[in-house]
Amino acid sequence: MLDVNPLFLLDFYKTGHMPQYPDGTEMVYSNYTCRGDRLALKSSVYDGKTVFAGLSGTIKRLVELFNDNFFAKPKAEVLADYQRRMDNALGKDAVNTDHIAELHDLGY
Repeated sequence: MLDVNPLFLLDFYKTGHMPQYPDGTEMVYSNYTCRGDRLALKSSVYDGKTVFAGLSGTIKRLVELFNDNFFAKPKAEVLADYQRRMDNALGKDAVNTDHIAELHDLGY
């Protein structure tokens, strides 16, 4: 079974979103948008529709990952691991970890 900090299961470029929000931003709207049907067009059974299945199971698994590999671990350990990965990928202190600390403090 996957045993990873769920913060590392995202599109990496999203780590740069928070600094782009204007000061005072209190709500951000997101949606799930399919990337396209370029490969599906090659299928003889493609009917032009998109089906999304497994959302409940995906959410359940993400909750488990956050509980086991984020909230159940000491905040200092989680922050150090996150900071190390961000520093190695984007340069020393390129990503602030305050929002990660605040999420850990919430506990859910």
